[in-house]
Amino acid sequence: MTNTTRLERAIHEAIDWAVRLQSQGAGKMPDPVQQADFERWLVQDPDHADAWARLQTRLEIAAAVRTVDRRAAGQARQVRELLTQPRRRGTLKNLLGLGLGAGAAALLVREGVQWSRPMLADLQTGTGQRLQRQLVDGSTLYLNAASAVDLAFDAEQRLLTLHDGELLVQVASDPGRPFVVRTAQGQVRALGTRFLVRCDPGSGRTWVSVLEHAVQASAGQAAGMSADASLRLEAGNQAWIDVDGVHRVGAQSASIDPDAWLQGRLAVLDAPLSDVLDRLRPYRSGIIRMDPAVADLRVQGVFSLDDTDRTLRALAETQPLRIDYYSRWIVMVRPR
Repeated sequence: MTNTTRLERAIHEAIDWAVRLQSQGAGKMPDPVQQADFERWLVQDPDHADAWARLQTRLEIAAAVRTVDRRAAGQARQVRELLTQPRRRGTLKNLLGLGLGAGAAALLVREGVQWSRPMLADLQTGTGQRLQRQLVDGSTLYLNAASAVDLAFDAEQRLLTLHDGELLVQVASDPGRPFVVRTAQGQVRALGTRFLVRCDPGSGRTWVSVLEHAVQASAGQAAGMSADASLRLEAGNQAWIDVDGVHRVGAQSASIDPDAWLQGRLAVLDAPLSDVLDRLRPYRSGIIRMDPAVADLRVQGVFSLDDTDRTLRALAETQPLRIDYYSRWIVMVRPR
């Protein structure tokens, strides 16, 4: 077993222990048997202690992250000043997860610990924030919650690099300068259009949805791919990009309205609960933990992104689910 795989497993176990220990309730005496079991687990493997320390650090700095999240997107100078104060440098290192393997980092993102977002990107949104910005070429950019993008406009190109999260862009015409959105998996070139691009760190995929006209979606490396290296996508088409190429999504698989988030809504046509919770996590600080037994429950309905408590209640009322809160930072979704 690789070091990264061991740490991923340890992080899963650390989150489970956090849920169990906090379920005892504030102000109550700890269960001595459970406490002894926890202490044995903690010293059983150095990865256990490492994972527990990392998890506690993420939860402890959640309030600090919320402070930064409230700042207007693009205020890089103020954020830099906040994070480069001597007493904040250790926090910055923890916040960005330096030294954490890619697999373990993706695991924490899937659980809802939103700490990987580049803090000094040209434009960035915090937990629960959305942003609309008119770009210098006349295009309109919309950023979903927990997103970060860098802009590079010059005489030859218009380039957006999406590091995290999701964006929608209405592209202004400029035949002499292509408009491109780039991610870790590939790029999307506008062909006079309105489209969305979403990064999914948990799966290592970039999702593309075309609302008007067309785009050319290309994977990062063409050699040795099992899928198409590049595809033209027309209005109504969706696809995902990964290390193997560009994969077209059938119309029957498009189960979540791609741009309902612009109005603060999560419009679900027919999607598994796991996908619904993935869309909810950027709008809630802390961890949303899901029991694998309920991951494939099919969900339909229109839910609020701006009131995650109400959405969780609605899911519990319409599905065989129980929603347990173990602190303001940890929510467990499990079978009823």
